[in-house]
Amino acid sequence: MDTHITKGLVFLTDLTGFGRLIKGMDLARLVDTLGRFAVLTQRHVEGAGGTVVKYLGDSALGYFPASQVDAGVAALIALKRETEATLEVAGSYPHLRVGAHYGEFAVAALPPVAIEDIHGDTVNIAASLGSGGQNSHRGRMVISPAAFRALSPESRKSFHKFTEPIVYLAEV
Repeated sequence: MDTHITKGLVFLTDLTGFGRLIKGMDLARLVDTLGRFAVLTQRHVEGAGGTVVKYLGDSALGYFPASQVDAGVAALIALKRETEATLEVAGSYPHLRVGAHYGEFAVAALPPVAIEDIHGDTVNIAASLGSGGQNSHRGRMVISPAAFRALSPESRKSFHKFTEPIVYLAEV
């Protein structure tokens, strides 16, 4: 098993209220909607030098290498804006919650399926910011203090501090 340890910005996105919006939806229409979300996500993430590792229903997990943290955050903000403006789901436009954390993680393809995935505390922290977290963070882009510190001073201007616990929320 080949394992690569690296540092970077790990993110998890989640369409808020998606389960409620798709209740009773035709499955072909549901798959079409998820496909449109995947295309938007892939375009923004790969365009900024990132990798989408996998889609989990209405969520996406991925990362940007350490050299692409500023571009990654900008891409995630742009993805959030475009998704909320164009991804119509049953007559509504859901919010896209985005959580991101900077740190060390492992890239490995675990047996028996051998599909590359990411592992470690950095992934767990990003996931808790992106799909869990506090009710007041719903529909927001939330980055951890470690992710905020990895940004350039110019990119930091897109965020303001929110306490308790300390996270940084994008002004989108």
